[in-house]
Amino acid sequence: MKYQNPLGKPFRHANRYLEILKVLIRYGFADLVSRSGLEKILNAGRKLVDKKADPGIYELSTWERIRLVFEDLGPTYIKFAQLMSIRGDLIPMELVAELEKLQDDVPPFPTVEARALIERELEEDFGDIFSQFPDKPIAAGSIAQVYRCELVSGEVVAVKVQRPDILKQIRTDIEIMETIAETVSRHIPEAKMYNLQKVVQEFSRAIELELDFLNEASNIESFHGCFNEVQELHIPRVYRKYSTRKVLTMEFVQGIKISHTAKLEQEGYDLKLLARRSIDVVLKQVFEQGFFHADPHAGNVTVLPDNRLSLLDYGMMGRLSPSTRRLITAMLIGALLKDSQYITRNVLRLCDTHGPVSQRGIEAAVAEIVEGFFYTSLEQIDMPEVITKIMRMFPEQNLVLPADMYLLGRTIMLLQANGERL
Repeated sequence: MKYQNPLGKPFRHANRYLEILKVLIRYGFADLVSRSGLEKILNAGRKLVDKKADPGIYELSTWERIRLVFEDLGPTYIKFAQLMSIRGDLIPMELVAELEKLQDDVPPFPTVEARALIERELEEDFGDIFSQFPDKPIAAGSIAQVYRCELVSGEVVAVKVQRPDILKQIRTDIEIMETIAETVSRHIPEAKMYNLQKVVQEFSRAIELELDFLNEASNIESFHGCFNEVQELHIPRVYRKYSTRKVLTMEFVQGIKISHTAKLEQEGYDLKLLARRSIDVVLKQVFEQGFFHADPHAGNVTVLPDNRLSLLDYGMMGRLSPSTRRLITAMLIGALLKDSQYITRNVLRLCDTHGPVSQRGIEAAVAEIVEGFFYTSLEQIDMPEVITKIMRMFPEQNLVLPADMYLLGRTIMLLQANGERL
């Protein structure tokens, strides 16, 4: 049965929509549901608004309750929250800190289902592909799980298998997100400044790419073509013959996670060298090619013998446009020269605007960031704070920050975390 919502669109996912309303009310957001008109989309929604949240929930901060909402709603919303956690220009830093806590680790789905999906996708008998396939995955996430296997040729590989029906579930949730974003923007005037509909559209494109494992395979091959000669970096091989949109087979990388510092020390690795190399590798990606691994958290960085690094999970990659690379270069040169006017001129030249701008206002904001950076010792510089100030400066001055800068900011923050850990 199709339901008609106030926006004039048939609402096809009534049960899931009601589930979302229940979660919002459970965590104390009934006022938001009522004010935004969300309960009017379905008749049953009006009855829900009268229900009360557990009084104990109000002992938590608003930001904690928002995180719990995303956590409760499952994979799509967790992924969305993780994307929003890098948008310090749009949401309060207290909420950023909460969303960064979200993990998408979930119980694995049965291996028998994984094997059946592999056979369907590869169109071959299981025994003709693998000589060894374990009963349990080595990792499980909201979108896929990974197995350490051996091909009949004797090569050890990592096989990433997509969760059954996850694509259908995510597309359903995105359709609901689009309706909610449209409804909230219509009923709450201050929500318009966040451009929720565009944010959902960007998320939809990003998650569709992440769900296409052939896209990840192409990312690995492109990365290999760009950085194969970087001796400090090992890039895993992709087995195209055994990869599809839902199955990705690649070389299994045997090493030590960069987060396991005690084990690295015990094995005789040079931690300072590893920290320096992790920085060098990212700088080469950003400034030489404008193509970089955008998710280098500790779980995705493995240390190999001879202090080499290997990056895993190429689903999220950043690509800097030529104009963005010119902007970054201009900002760095201006910072080194302590020339706020130089930075301001280039920012105005290379950035779009969404309202009136004040050159003096931009120059004052730039000067504050540059002075705070250069009159602080290197050990005391809080790089996430610097990046957040830069990202917030743009919307505050009615400037449009290039979209590719967000992933770069996140990458630098993760890089600092890895460096501090080492």
